Amino acid sequence: MGWSLAVPTGVTFLLALVAPLLPALAAASTTEAETRVGYRAVLEVLAGGDPKRALSELAAFELDALGDRPAPRDVERFWRSKLGLIRELLEASTPELLVPIIVLHHDAYSGYMEDGRFGLARHARLMASELAQIYSDRSTASDSGPAASRILTSLGGYLQEGWSLGAAQALFERAIELDPENETAHLGLAANFEKAGSYEEALPALDAALRLDRDNSEAWLRGALCLKRTGDLERAESKLRDLVEERPDEWILSVAYQEIVNIQLSQGDSERALAVLAEGLERMPGNQQLTIQRALLLDRAGKPIEAARLLEALQPTSAEVDTARYHYNRWPVAWMARTREAVRRAAELKRPALEQALAASGAAPIAGEGRSGG
Repeated sequence: MGWSLAVPTGVTFLLALVAPLLPALAAASTTEAETRVGYRAVLEVLAGGDPKRALSELAAFELDALGDRPAPRDVERFWRSKLGLIRELLEASTPELLVPIIVLHHDAYSGYMEDGRFGLARHARLMASELAQIYSDRSTASDSGPAASRILTSLGGYLQEGWSLGAAQALFERAIELDPENETAHLGLAANFEKAGSYEEALPALDAALRLDRDNSEAWLRGALCLKRTGDLERAESKLRDLVEERPDEWILSVAYQEIVNIQLSQGDSERALAVLAEGLERMPGNQQLTIQRALLLDRAGKPIEAARLLEALQPTSAEVDTARYHYNRWPVAWMARTREAVRRAAELKRPALEQALAASGAAPIAGEGRSGG
């Protein structure tokens, strides 16, 4: 089996993968049987309403079975064995049971990446993304497309943070196909293009986000800066001017004022630049970036005493306070955080379907506390 995200439709894909597992479990190898037993024990914990413990037990189970650096052949066999159990559960319930399972592997991906277990992380990410596709294909629930879209968006966000821009782009684009109204996916895709220096390509994604919500001030700001970087200074300044009138978050307001000033300085208009900085400081007294920018311009204009007074009055900023530029230069973190909250709410909402499926498909092979998660 290849690890491409471009999978066949859910039913065909699922049947193709589990066909070798259709004979009775007694005919399966010991390794396959042990995998199904161990994985079911993890899912029992998850269905019982303890996702943190389930995550810990999943990690212990997968590390035991595959080690830190699993061979691709072993990972494929492991995945097929787990998918055989999932197929049995789907026969006993609805596709909604997949949601908590998907989110379990989504969270495992993040944990494995933090621990530097990249082979296991890749397995977790691809398992989550492929199951999300199967869920979207098979579920008749009205929220299945948006739910799968949010999961793919969140995974794309994790890939962005690791600068895997090509893989992130593929997930964002698929997320948008599943739910064209996924604002976070549009914003993530735009930020992806922006970081790659593809400013023209970022603009349609930002326009799509703004069509969904005209008050998306981060999309507005990124759109203005992409216009500036393509050389369209007039439209960029106009958008920035419109933005500062909307009273956005302070970090967005700060960057907007700085960029208006930069445009005016590029045109040789230092007087207008100073006036804009004065306006910005009136709205955000003590803003460090604008104060420094104004002091530099005053010094350049032959007013060193006035510049020195500005800097003397400047209060030092705690190292723990993120600057406006730091906010801008990160990926759209706040949007991703909201998306992940929605993903985990959906997992809890759909958890009874997993509980029902486990009960209907027979008692768990392992009784008691299950594996130790450490």
